[in-house]
Amino acid sequence: MKISLYAGMTKSIPAAVAACSLLMIANPAQAQFGAFQVPQDDFTWTWGGRRNSRDFEDISVVGSDAGFRCSLDVKLRVGSRLTRMDTRSIESDLRGAVNFIQSVNYQMNDLDARREIDWAVLECEKPQRREREPDREQEEDN
Repeated sequence: MKISLYAGMTKSIPAAVAACSLLMIANPAQAQFGAFQVPQDDFTWTWGGRRNSRDFEDISVVGSDAGFRCSLDVKLRVGSRLTRMDTRSIESDLRGAVNFIQSVNYQMNDLDARREIDWAVLECEKPQRREREPDREQEEDN
């Protein structure tokens, strides 16, 4: 009787990768690839290759999370198997996500692993608080 170890290993590899990523100590750079921790300041994450300024994005989503306003732009590869309906579904799912940054992270890692994207860029900024103008303060006090 032969026992095949390979068949069992294929099912356990994703679980092992997930477990290892949870054991990593997360810092802002690692948040993109494993355990999740949002950076404290403005940040930009990229997937795939370099962004070409002449390319128009196939997926574009704006969202907010953890005090950040974020924009995601994605250009699919020429041979991508995603349909227009698939891209609209991704955009809709990301717009409705409670944890926008984490959802983008997981979705882009998945699309990148499947070789569906040419490039993707997530830019997140914390809005600066506007200081009150002194003239307005005096008007409000009167």
